[in-house]
Amino acid sequence: MRQIKLFSLLVLLNICCFGQGQKFEISIDTINIRLKDRMMPAGKIYLTQAIMYNNKYYCFFDETALYDSFNEIKYFFVISKDGNIEHNVQIPQGIDDEVYYDLHIRNDRVITKTYMDHQTYCLDTVKSKWVKIKEVDDRVFEDEKYYVTFLDFGEWGSTIWFKDKKTGIEYEAYAAIPVINKLDDHYYITSGKSVVRIDDPQKMHKAEPSYYYEKVKKKKFYHNGSNSELGTETLFSDTTRFDFDPKFYVATSFICENKLYHLCVDHNNVSIDTLDNGVMKPLQTIRGDFSIGGWFYSYRSKIQKDNSQLLMFESKKDDLFGFIELNGKKISIHYLKTDIDSIKYSGSLNTGSAFTSIFDFVTSNPGMISLDQVDSIEGKMGGLELNPDEKVVLLKKDFPYRRSFDFERSKNYLKIEDSLFTDHTTYYCHKNSTLVKSVSFEWIETTNYHQSNELPLPFNNGYNVPKNQKFNVKFDEIKRFITLRFGKPILDETNSYKNIFVQWMTNNGVKIILQGTDFSWNRTITLGIFQD
Repeated sequence: MRQIKLFSLLVLLNICCFGQGQKFEISIDTINIRLKDRMMPAGKIYLTQAIMYNNKYYCFFDETALYDSFNEIKYFFVISKDGNIEHNVQIPQGIDDEVYYDLHIRNDRVITKTYMDHQTYCLDTVKSKWVKIKEVDDRVFEDEKYYVTFLDFGEWGSTIWFKDKKTGIEYEAYAAIPVINKLDDHYYITSGKSVVRIDDPQKMHKAEPSYYYEKVKKKKFYHNGSNSELGTETLFSDTTRFDFDPKFYVATSFICENKLYHLCVDHNNVSIDTLDNGVMKPLQTIRGDFSIGGWFYSYRSKIQKDNSQLLMFESKKDDLFGFIELNGKKISIHYLKTDIDSIKYSGSLNTGSAFTSIFDFVTSNPGMISLDQVDSIEGKMGGLELNPDEKVVLLKKDFPYRRSFDFERSKNYLKIEDSLFTDHTTYYCHKNSTLVKSVSFEWIETTNYHQSNELPLPFNNGYNVPKNQKFNVKFDEIKRFITLRFGKPILDETNSYKNIFVQWMTNNGVKIILQGTDFSWNRTITLGIFQD
């Protein structure tokens, strides 16, 4: 449900005193969204794409797994204004693992399109289902005279085309990812670091027929972007900072009462600015604790059905995210707060005690533990269940020395020991049985919790020696623990790739396999318990 913050009126009074001439009505509230029953326990949740349609929010969310920052799950929710999730729409296969895609409104329809392979889907709002349709083009603006398209070629630049509807002639120029506003027959193109005006598109560079949008689109990865500035006038350009995390940028531009305004971010200070002789002048401060952004290649999501705008922001101070709605004089800031709790560390003592208890119970009762018992055991030990609704998985290559260990059902639990170690425990059984036949323990780096700037594996090349040493210590502790229980291993070898294999066989027919490396390139310890 939505909660209006009591201090929002005070904020409004403060910002209204900022300077003369301000006219915008700013409201701030918090929308509470219940995601706990919709998502698996997540390391972090990202709002990646959002539009407003028929007074509802249509949003893509990504969640990273607690134990693997490269493992992301995508969701698409239809959310009411008061935060209720009305529909959880299944992600189509062409989108589920896609990074570059564009969510936008087109001809009164909700559309998403992948950037690389041009797959296009339309949302059936009645059946709440994505339907694959013929590819839509890359239109970013249209009026009675011109049809405007845009393509980005990455490091090779980008191009914007104005197609004359009467003659079919196309005029091109350079532009970064654009927001286009038309005011008094002038076209204003806002591209983050610049604001450009085009008075007459026919004075732009006349494109060669071989460089028309439709021609380039078919081979867009083999073209360079336009270098032409003919027919354009740069009204604003910030050339002082060129980096991947700019401290100043123009998030968007918009028209209110026949005047152009700009929403600017400067070191997380967000303000409404006017442009005067090439200088952005703050007219009204909004907030100073969040940055405005958007998913790369999603350059049509800001403009909504009624020409209002919806922008996404992230609050670094509160670790929150939300929307900014621009609608004439009214600017609405909606913080989104989810019910996903922060996962707390269980501590090495508790996690170690849980491991030894589960290990002893499994090895003492081979083939006698049911999945229902697993729930009870892990619940008492503080295990956090993953994918509780997904009971069937196919496993083919989990451990070496396997012969008949092909399982089709599993239950997975997680225990976050500390900022370095995460214990991921999986219980396996055969398709038509509820008795556990195998258990695996994995000690993995808690990648979503570390606070350093270290690159995730495998890109850090194993240079973090202290972490490598701690994994070696953990491996030796586990090996020593099992040896005390079952004696000297029957196999203890290290191959040429520095992979370590240690194996035990118990008197009651349980095979135990411990695997590791020197942990310079892969910080994972795997322990498998099998019943032949």
